[in-house]
Amino acid sequence: MTSLQPLYDKYAREIEMILQNQVPKKTGNLARSIIVTADEDGIHVHIGNEQIAYGIYTQAGTNQYYDKEAFDSVFAGKWNPNPGKGERGIIPRYWENFGSVIKDQMLDEVAAQIQLTIINYITAK
Repeated sequence: MTSLQPLYDKYAREIEMILQNQVPKKTGNLARSIIVTADEDGIHVHIGNEQIAYGIYTQAGTNQYYDKEAFDSVFAGKWNPNPGKGERGIIPRYWENFGSVIKDQMLDEVAAQIQLTIINYITAK
């Protein structure tokens, strides 16, 4: 049976590149901290680490753009692909919700791969 992990990995890399290109860059540390993984349980986005704790502020925004709900829950807000530059604050990106945007596309490709695997299995007999 064919593994779907290469397909999951393809989407994870694609998402990771998009997010790394969108993150505000001053030092580049935040962009380098973005890690995206995908498996049968879904798409997992990790932004920041112990040394880069400010990733949450690009998720939830700052100053007049601050979204308390986005700070408290990663499921708040719809992914903002073109946040622009705010005046005296960061406009929320809602990074963690990015995966849901391409979920249908990924599921269609996974279904097609499963169908192809079944057809190849049946015709090989």
